[in-house]
Amino acid sequence: MKCYICQNNFPNNLFGVHLRICKNLHDLNEPIKEIKFKELCFSYKKDFKKEFFEKLYCYEKRSIKNISENYNIIYAHVVFLLNYFSIKKRTHKEECNNENVRKKCADTVNTKYGVRNISQSDEIKKRKSNRFFKNYGVNNIFKDENFKQWILENNFAWNNQSNAEMTNRILKQTKSIKNFWNEPTNQEYCDNIKNNNNVKFHEYLNNLSEDELKIHNKKKGKWWHELSDEQKTATLLKRKQISSNIESKIAEILSFLNISYTRQKFINRMSYDFLLTNTKILIEVQGDFWHANPNIYNDSDVLKYPLKHIKASVLWKIDENKKLNAEKYGYKVICIWESEMKKKSDNELINLILLKLNA
Repeated sequence: MKCYICQNNFPNNLFGVHLRICKNLHDLNEPIKEIKFKELCFSYKKDFKKEFFEKLYCYEKRSIKNISENYNIIYAHVVFLLNYFSIKKRTHKEECNNENVRKKCADTVNTKYGVRNISQSDEIKKRKSNRFFKNYGVNNIFKDENFKQWILENNFAWNNQSNAEMTNRILKQTKSIKNFWNEPTNQEYCDNIKNNNNVKFHEYLNNLSEDELKIHNKKKGKWWHELSDEQKTATLLKRKQISSNIESKIAEILSFLNISYTRQKFINRMSYDFLLTNTKILIEVQGDFWHANPNIYNDSDVLKYPLKHIKASVLWKIDENKKLNAEKYGYKVICIWESEMKKKSDNELINLILLKLNA
């Protein structure tokens, strides 16, 4: 590298040392980090910007090594620039879970061993087996009696616990997980996981052939039929709970506004959630999942119901026919989506309903 202060060349590994010496020799009052930044801009002939590194590191999720290799910037200099621009670096665990890093690892393993997971390689399996046999006299560590005893003594095993102990252990784990997911500070992280899982699941369903989808639905149907009546009821109540809560909230607001109503109005054998008394106005409460909110789902998305799987476009057609059925008898149908009700104060919900009624 060539120093922008003294114009002399110096080795890359003396980057910080040389600049500190130059700073003292030339009585520079600037902080050393500013001098280092200017030196990097001078040496690489680039005007480094924070937006550039945010785009690569934060949004594209590239690793420091990837940035270093692709833009010909020394690894340590990339680290310095991230710190200079106050860009928080990912932890080792976060980096290991980075999709780009995981994909690169999988591609490397696939190139070297012909599998996406190194544990699936026959060569690696053989190495593990030989190492276990050499160290423990068995080809699998779980066959070693000493190891089994160690697991029992350290309470890692379940087979020596009573039903009550196992139930208590499961309850503790479940409570711990629920506490984590309900913690407000973890909300963004948990929402990202839910959204990613939702996207991956939809991609999985959309990539299934018709025959594969039939097999998938058949397995789900079998699972449903094997449940007891109590389990079926609990499952349906859980999925319906959100919609029921919204209906109750709307009922409260209508009562607050002194608007009388009837629950479950039937028109031509079709049920509607609310009918406002002495009017021909119907209110339909629509859960985002049960009615495939178009702001969330695409027409080709398949929604997994307990008894069947159905495309969003089919649900939309059913709801449209239901709306036309009411309109045929002179009714006006107002739809309120679950997502419209979320995270709104009572005043906001009142204004929302009034706005829809007056539309």
